Amino acid sequence: MAKGRVLKVALSRSALKRSRDFYTPGATHYQLRARNPATGRVRVPRVAKGAKAGRTNRPAAARGIRAVTARPLTIVRHVAAGAVSAAGRTLRNRTKYTIPRYIESPVWGGHTAYGGGSSVQAILGPAAARDVNRGQTTLPNTPTVMGRLRELYPASSIIAGHLLNANWGGTGGAHNITPLTSAANSAHKTIENRITNALGVMDRHLERNPSPMHYGISYEVTVSTERAAMFPQTQYLAKFIRVRAQAVERDPLTGVIGPSPEAQRIMQFHPVDQRIYN
Repeated sequence: MAKGRVLKVALSRSALKRSRDFYTPGATHYQLRARNPATGRVRVPRVAKGAKAGRTNRPAAARGIRAVTARPLTIVRHVAAGAVSAAGRTLRNRTKYTIPRYIESPVWGGHTAYGGGSSVQAILGPAAARDVNRGQTTLPNTPTVMGRLRELYPASSIIAGHLLNANWGGTGGAHNITPLTSAANSAHKTIENRITNALGVMDRHLERNPSPMHYGISYEVTVSTERAAMFPQTQYLAKFIRVRAQAVERDPLTGVIGPSPEAQRIMQFHPVDQRIYN
């Protein structure tokens, strides 16, 4: 049987007694190797007890195999690819991999301090959905045109909308802000909430099932260069913003990024390409 990573699984004595695969009556030291997928047999070598146990354990440790005293009993499993435990459960590789906040960091388009930002694109990693990533709230009259818009259209509830959500690390600077009506901002937030929920699902999945593959969601917002006809007194309120998002993956070996049916399946996140009008 091929060798694999060593895993420790703590089991109670009563649980071991219920299975001959796990327990040899009278022994004080135990080992378990995973079931051989080719033959279906489980090898359960018994380590000598009493005075001989110390002498037996020394060469075992040198070979990377650890035999440990009961209470609590610890089973050391040498897991081969696709190996199955005596209980019939697939044994997973528990190597820890870093879950990224960004697979590709945000990049903003051009902006002005008066009018605000024009675009942002990023590939969000599962960790972007965590609360620790909060960015900044907007400052008063950022961008500067916000004060003028509120004077001209006090009943329209013009809002300084984040291009990259503050909960994903988006800043409150003018490069990340565009004026939006409250209705447009609410529609944008609905999409952001879907993305946050999907990333949270992937984050929890990777905590339970570590993988070297980087899964995430590509995200892009573009501010239209057309002006909103309902607000003729200003040229700084865009007709719409376009939001695009889809599940992607990056191969850690090649660095190639592309659409990911697997990530889409896990997150239950379908591609988004939507215009949100002011």
